[in-house]
Amino acid sequence: HLSTFADAAFERAYNSRTPVGFEMVDLDYFKQYNDRYGHQAGDECLRLVAGEIKKLCAKHPGIYAARYGGDEFVLIYENMQDEELLSYAKELGDSVKALNLQHSEEVGGGVVTISQGIRNSVPLKKNRVWDYTFAADTALYNVKGKERGGILLIHKAKLSDEALYV
Repeated sequence: HLSTFADAAFERAYNSRTPVGFEMVDLDYFKQYNDRYGHQAGDECLRLVAGEIKKLCAKHPGIYAARYGGDEFVLIYENMQDEELLSYAKELGDSVKALNLQHSEEVGGGVVTISQGIRNSVPLKKNRVWDYTFAADTALYNVKGKERGGILLIHKAKLSDEALYV
Protein backbone atom coordinates (compact mmCIF):
# COMPACT_ATOMS: atom_id res chain seq x y z
CA HIS A 1 0.00 0.00 0.00
CA LEU A 2 0.95 3.66 -0.11
CA SER A 3 2.98 3.96 3.09
CA THR A 4 4.90 0.73 2.43
CA PHE A 5 5.69 1.72 -1.15
CA ALA A 6 6.55 5.31 -0.20
CA ASP A 7 8.91 4.21 2.57
CA ALA A 8 10.70 1.84 0.17
CA ALA A 9 10.88 4.47 -2.61
CA PHE A 10 12.35 7.03 -0.23
CA GLU A 11 14.84 4.48 1.10
CA ARG A 12 15.98 3.70 -2.47
CA ALA A 13 16.26 7.41 -3.32
CA TYR A 14 18.19 8.16 -0.15
CA ASN A 15 20.62 5.29 -0.67
CA SER A 16 21.21 6.02 -4.36
CA ARG A 17 21.12 9.84 -3.96
CA THR A 18 18.46 10.12 -6.69
CA PRO A 19 15.39 12.34 -6.69
CA VAL A 20 11.97 11.23 -5.60
CA GLY A 21 8.87 13.18 -6.52
CA PHE A 22 5.75 13.27 -4.39
CA GLU A 23 2.63 14.68 -6.05
CA MET A 24 -0.73 15.56 -4.54
CA VAL A 25 -3.59 15.65 -7.06
CA ASP A 26 -6.93 17.24 -6.22
CA LEU A 27 -10.06 17.44 -8.37
CA ASP A 28 -11.02 21.09 -8.77
CA TYR A 29 -14.38 22.13 -7.33
CA PHE A 30 -15.30 18.51 -6.59
CA LYS A 31 -17.72 19.40 -3.78
CA GLN A 32 -19.63 21.62 -6.20
CA TYR A 33 -19.56 18.79 -8.76
CA ASN A 34 -21.11 16.39 -6.23
CA ASP A 35 -23.67 19.01 -5.18
CA ARG A 36 -24.69 19.74 -8.77
CA TYR A 37 -24.60 16.29 -10.37
CA GLY A 38 -25.04 13.96 -7.38
CA HIS A 39 -22.80 11.51 -5.57
CA GLN A 40 -23.21 8.75 -8.17
CA ALA A 41 -21.84 11.09 -10.84
CA GLY A 42 -19.10 12.13 -8.41
CA ASP A 43 -18.12 8.49 -7.86
CA GLU A 44 -18.02 7.92 -11.63
CA CYS A 45 -15.89 11.06 -12.05
CA LEU A 46 -13.42 9.73 -9.46
CA ARG A 47 -13.32 6.35 -11.22
CA LEU A 48 -12.57 7.98 -14.58
CA VAL A 49 -9.82 10.21 -13.15
CA ALA A 50 -8.34 7.18 -11.35
CA GLY A 51 -8.40 5.38 -14.70
CA GLU A 52 -6.29 8.15 -16.27
CA ILE A 53 -3.82 7.93 -13.40
CA LYS A 54 -3.65 4.16 -13.82
CA LYS A 55 -2.96 4.56 -17.57
CA LEU A 56 -0.13 7.00 -16.82
CA CYS A 57 1.45 4.55 -14.37
CA ALA A 58 1.12 1.68 -16.86
CA LYS A 59 2.80 3.71 -19.64
CA HIS A 60 5.69 5.06 -17.58
CA PRO A 61 7.71 2.84 -15.23
CA GLY A 62 8.82 4.57 -12.06
CA ILE A 63 5.43 6.12 -11.26
CA TYR A 64 3.25 4.74 -8.47
CA ALA A 65 -0.17 6.10 -7.50
CA ALA A 66 -2.76 5.67 -4.76
CA ARG A 67 -5.94 7.33 -3.65
CA TYR A 68 -5.20 9.57 -0.71
CA GLY A 69 -8.77 10.16 0.39
CA GLY A 70 -11.83 12.02 -0.78
CA ASP A 71 -10.96 13.56 -4.12
CA GLU A 72 -7.18 13.44 -3.65
CA PHE A 73 -4.61 11.11 -5.15
CA VAL A 74 -0.87 10.74 -4.58
CA LEU A 75 1.73 9.92 -7.21
CA ILE A 76 5.33 8.98 -6.44
CA TYR A 77 7.94 9.42 -9.15
CA GLU A 78 11.25 7.59 -8.76
CA ASN A 79 14.53 8.92 -10.14
CA MET A 80 13.15 11.63 -12.44
CA GLN A 81 14.45 15.10 -13.10
CA ASP A 82 12.00 18.03 -12.99
CA GLU A 83 11.44 18.22 -16.76
CA GLU A 84 10.51 14.55 -17.10
CA LEU A 85 8.31 14.60 -14.01
CA LEU A 86 6.54 17.79 -15.16
CA SER A 87 5.91 16.30 -18.60
CA TYR A 88 4.13 13.34 -16.97
CA ALA A 89 2.19 15.62 -14.61
CA LYS A 90 1.09 17.76 -17.57
CA GLU A 91 0.16 14.61 -19.50
CA LEU A 92 -2.09 13.60 -16.60
CA GLY A 93 -3.72 17.03 -16.35
CA ASP A 94 -4.34 17.06 -20.11
CA SER A 95 -5.79 13.54 -20.10
CA VAL A 96 -8.23 14.44 -17.30
CA LYS A 97 -9.31 17.55 -19.21
CA ALA A 98 -9.69 15.41 -22.37
CA LEU A 99 -12.23 13.22 -20.54
CA ASN A 100 -14.49 16.21 -21.18
CA LEU A 101 -16.53 15.61 -18.01
CA GLN A 102 -18.97 18.49 -17.96
CA HIS A 103 -18.79 20.87 -15.01
CA SER A 104 -20.44 24.15 -14.17
CA GLU A 105 -19.04 27.07 -16.19
CA GLU A 106 -19.04 29.26 -13.07
CA VAL A 107 -16.65 27.10 -11.05
CA GLY A 108 -14.92 24.66 -13.35
CA GLY A 109 -14.59 26.39 -16.68
CA GLY A 110 -16.90 23.84 -18.24
CA VAL A 111 -14.97 20.59 -17.65
CA VAL A 112 -13.44 18.74 -14.71
CA THR A 113 -9.78 19.63 -14.10
CA ILE A 114 -7.16 18.72 -11.53
CA SER A 115 -4.65 20.79 -9.60
CA GLN A 116 -1.24 19.29 -8.88
CA GLY A 117 1.32 20.09 -6.18
CA ILE A 118 4.69 18.36 -6.36
CA ARG A 119 7.92 18.17 -4.40
CA ASN A 120 10.88 16.67 -6.23
CA SER A 121 14.35 16.36 -4.72
CA VAL A 122 16.94 13.97 -3.33
CA PRO A 123 15.97 13.05 0.24
CA LEU A 124 18.54 14.28 2.75
CA LYS A 125 17.36 11.97 5.50
CA LYS A 126 15.89 8.50 5.46
CA ASN A 127 12.15 8.02 5.11
CA ARG A 128 11.08 11.65 5.23
CA VAL A 129 7.79 10.92 3.50
CA TRP A 130 5.94 13.32 5.79
CA ASP A 131 8.16 16.25 4.72
CA TYR A 132 7.38 15.58 1.07
CA THR A 133 3.67 15.11 1.77
CA PHE A 134 3.55 18.44 3.59
CA ALA A 135 5.51 20.21 0.83
CA ALA A 136 3.38 18.76 -1.97
CA ASP A 137 0.23 19.71 -0.08
CA THR A 138 1.58 23.26 0.38
CA ALA A 139 2.32 23.43 -3.35
CA LEU A 140 -1.19 22.12 -4.12
CA TYR A 141 -2.79 24.72 -1.84
CA ASN A 142 -0.78 27.48 -3.54
CA VAL A 143 -1.56 26.38 -7.09
CA LYS A 144 -5.28 26.16 -6.25
CA GLY A 145 -5.11 29.72 -4.92
CA LYS A 146 -3.37 30.95 -8.04
CA GLU A 147 -4.88 28.97 -10.91
CA ARG A 148 -6.91 25.81 -10.59
CA GLY A 149 -5.97 23.22 -13.15
CA GLY A 150 -2.30 24.15 -12.77
CA ILE A 151 0.87 22.48 -11.54
CA LEU A 152 3.39 23.74 -8.99
CA LEU A 153 6.68 21.92 -8.41
CA ILE A 154 8.93 22.79 -5.47
CA HIS A 155 12.24 21.40 -4.24
CA LYS A 156 12.11 22.27 -0.55
CA ALA A 157 9.63 22.01 2.28
CA LYS A 158 8.30 25.49 1.55
CA LEU A 159 7.85 27.80 -1.40
CA SER A 160 10.94 29.59 -2.67
CA ASP A 161 12.11 31.44 -5.75
CA GLU A 162 12.84 28.21 -7.59
CA ALA A 163 9.20 27.04 -7.51
CA LEU A 164 8.02 26.06 -10.99
CA TYR A 165 4.45 27.00 -11.94
CA VAL A 166 3.19 25.26 -15.08
